[in-house]
Amino acid sequence: MLFETLTVIVGIISLINLALLLGVIKRLRETTARNDEGHETDEPLAIAIPGRSVPPFVVRTTTGEEITEASLSGSTMVGFFSPGCGMCKVRIPDFLIRARQLERASGRAIAVVTSADNGGAEIAAKLESAAKVCVGEDGEGLVVALEVVGFPAFALLEGDVMVQSGTGVPLLSDPVAA
Repeated sequence: MLFETLTVIVGIISLINLALLLGVIKRLRETTARNDEGHETDEPLAIAIPGRSVPPFVVRTTTGEEITEASLSGSTMVGFFSPGCGMCKVRIPDFLIRARQLERASGRAIAVVTSADNGGAEIAAKLESAAKVCVGEDGEGLVVALEVVGFPAFALLEGDVMVQSGTGVPLLSDPVAA
């Protein structure tokens, strides 16, 4: 009698477990289908796509240097950071490493920090160790020229042509011998 009762209880628990598992699988399929719909066209890009010439711009660095599209030569990495952006802070160490690699290969890096407020001044100070830094309105010309709409965003320029762009510094790996 005890054996039969235990068998029935185990059977009921197994059926409940199976029903829950089927529900989870159904929900997972619905979520995946919803996330895949229009994935390629609905997601906005954080920065313009590569392969185009950089339109005219003027920016001023924290040291007072003026940079324009005409002054671009060789390899230039540009990084865009926003003080309220957690991922921007995560990308800073990789950006600094890459900026130093570019400098050793006769390239340069420019960092644009959208504001000095809310920790932006501290971000700019970190970036100044390896890049020319523009803060706030002084960097707006590059934000507009490279069509930046999300942060962080990065671009690699060869002369005045954007050859790589994306939201992660690793996308810029090894375009120039380090």
